[in-house]
Amino acid sequence: MIKLHKLLLFILLPIFGFTHNETLTADEIWGNYINTFGDKEEVYSIETYECTFEMSSDFGVTKGRMRIIRPDKVRSDFKYPNGAKVTFLINGDSGIIKSPGGIEPMPEEDLAQFKLTALIFPELTYQILCLNEDEKIEGKNYYSIDMLANNDTLTYLLYKDNFQVYRIIDKNGYTEVLETQHIDNFLLVKWVKYISEENIMVTNYKKQWINRRISKRHFKLK
Repeated sequence: MIKLHKLLLFILLPIFGFTHNETLTADEIWGNYINTFGDKEEVYSIETYECTFEMSSDFGVTKGRMRIIRPDKVRSDFKYPNGAKVTFLINGDSGIIKSPGGIEPMPEEDLAQFKLTALIFPELTYQILCLNEDEKIEGKNYYSIDMLANNDTLTYLLYKDNFQVYRIIDKNGYTEVLETQHIDNFLLVKWVKYISEENIMVTNYKKQWINRRISKRHFKLK
């Protein structure tokens, strides 16, 4: 079964200036991607992020809302096609899952993923593993770079002209950015598709807010 919350890890794709030349190292390519976030003051001025979304697959439509208070609070509420409501919630180093069956501690793997989500810009903590040969898809070349995200290896395919993300490959499948939209000074994902052996899921981020006030009452672990 696809872990739906993993689709929410790659939401913000801010764009600003970058430099470009014909031969770039892994550090330079990743640095150009990070530089699209703007200067540190811009990046760290973001204290909260909130969105509503719909995930469509062969199993139906799952609706949800995610709230983040940086750096350690995330709440993701899902309403599944069968009507069941499930909440993934972390506050600091603790996390729970609320479902019709009750409340249970969040597994360590999920907790680690949500801790990355809580950073809003988790790429700032990733480590470069290696630069691959350019990836060619449908006649177009992309930079391909392997990154260590916590304990997971992710392969980023970046457009060669602007260093934005085309595809992010994980051990189970890949996320492909289909459409983006501008909000404030940032370029956010609007439509994204996740493809694995088990399923194809398309997510539409319907509404998104940056630095909107979010009450901490939403993050009570009970």
